Amino acid sequence: MRIFFLLFYTFCFLYAQTYEEFLRSQNEAFTSFKEERDREFSNYLKKEWKAYQESMGVKAYEEEKPLSLPKAEMVVREKPLEKVIVHKQPVIKEVVKPYSKIIIQPESERLKNLYLNFFGVELTLHYDNSIRISLKGGLSKEKISKAWESLASSQYKTTIDEIKSVSTKLRLNDWAIYLLLKQVAAAIYENENEAKIFTWFALLKLDYDAHIAFQKNRVVLLIPVE
Repeated sequence: MRIFFLLFYTFCFLYAQTYEEFLRSQNEAFTSFKEERDREFSNYLKKEWKAYQESMGVKAYEEEKPLSLPKAEMVVREKPLEKVIVHKQPVIKEVVKPYSKIIIQPESERLKNLYLNFFGVELTLHYDNSIRISLKGGLSKEKISKAWESLASSQYKTTIDEIKSVSTKLRLNDWAIYLLLKQVAAAIYENENEAKIFTWFALLKLDYDAHIAFQKNRVVLLIPVE
């Protein structure tokens, strides 16, 4: 019996070691995959940008309209039999208690605090100093690419995860998530272009199909939302 327990504990110990090694290898593979994707996107940004016209758009209606309204044929139908309408009992929906304050505890003491008021809800979020970027002295595709590389290699995950948590609790739609990101970026960055670059980066990390363009010294954020 003692030999059985000895073999059992030995097996458990070896299994734990093997599982830890498996988890470590999976995490290393995922980190390598993420860094490779960010590096490819950074190289893509360094390529030639297409010209952007802010006033460019698609015409809503190009077909010529008729000069006079066509006459509709009068169709006489017999009056249908009256139906008995059964009124269903209304479904009582779950009453969701609105939040007045959301305070997320920081993962580390090195993180900076963000105190925001988002449509009457007091928020306490956090960010790492490494997400700060600089776009002073004009814009270029090289500077935007460098800003992307800086954000991709920063400790941005904490801020993105906290934004996800707030979005879930407040049940925010796409437009509201953008407004939250815009407010977070404005609190971190003094420069409007830097704030837009971070908002673009964060939207991509939240799986939105966001794009940017730039005109002279102004970044234009392009986001499709429902």
